Amino acid sequence: MHIAIVTQTARLVRATDLMFKGARMGDRAAANKGMQDHLKCMDDMYNIMSDMWTESNPKNYLDFRTYIMGIQGNDDIFPGGVLYKGVSDKKLEFRGESGAQDSIIPSLDSAFGLEYPRNALTEYLFQLRKYRPLNHQNHVDNLKKQFNDTKFKEFALKDSYSAFLMLCNIHASFKFRH
Repeated sequence: MHIAIVTQTARLVRATDLMFKGARMGDRAAANKGMQDHLKCMDDMYNIMSDMWTESNPKNYLDFRTYIMGIQGNDDIFPGGVLYKGVSDKKLEFRGESGAQDSIIPSLDSAFGLEYPRNALTEYLFQLRKYRPLNHQNHVDNLKKQFNDTKFKEFALKDSYSAFLMLCNIHASFKFRH
């Protein structure tokens, strides 16, 4: 499921590029097209994820899920970590599930200026960022910078349809997480 979702991310990159280019140039049609494309991609990703529930047996899911959780803190299953042959001579431990280490939702958050209160959960999610490739970390940071540099929120709120598209994309983040 996760791999199928990730195959769609190039579309998100193109959409945010268009969105910010439109805002920089004062081209509302381009910015709106970028937000429309971003929203369509998020909807497609959500639908891919939803297939998991139609193709899976929900009652057995938690039995399987145990094995895709993070290694760190799962000493009953992974005592002392996991030995990755050819990578390290000692056992390693990582936190979190693959989705929590992914860059899709943090990218959406940065592109649309979402900020979260600092608490145990958000601190944990920020810690997982160190597992991402450096180019992913830079991409997430760059989106936040572009959001701020283009004053994207202010740009979007000057037009009712742009504001609507921005809110729809923010809701896509909520829907995907939920």
